[in-house]
Amino acid sequence: MKHFTLLFIGLAALVSAPASAEGLSLGASVGYVNVEVSSGDGYRGIPKEAPFDGILVTAAPEEIPAPLIEQLAVGGRMVIPVGDFYQQLTVVEKTEKGISKRTVFPVRFVPMTGEATR
Repeated sequence: MKHFTLLFIGLAALVSAPASAEGLSLGASVGYVNVEVSSGDGYRGIPKEAPFDGILVTAAPEEIPAPLIEQLAVGGRMVIPVGDFYQQLTVVEKTEKGISKRTVFPVRFVPMTGEATR
């Protein structure tokens, strides 16, 4: 079985300790092992745990955070809503040659807060 690391960034997942504990419990209840849940500013990701095979973001920054691109593994993908009022669901793929981005369709997510607003 291939080891797969996923970073999930979302408003509820990163706001409070109770939400983080709930995420850990949910992961275990559906059969995942070695589940770790962290809380913090999603803009920065979790550098000490990188690289990630997948990053799923459910809060929209105006631009894709550079720290998240840096933490994406070669061959990995990130799905992220990008924009202010008008947002596009964007897929970012990292290859040995660099980064490719493609927009999928218009969406509307809550804005990313914290460092993303600075």
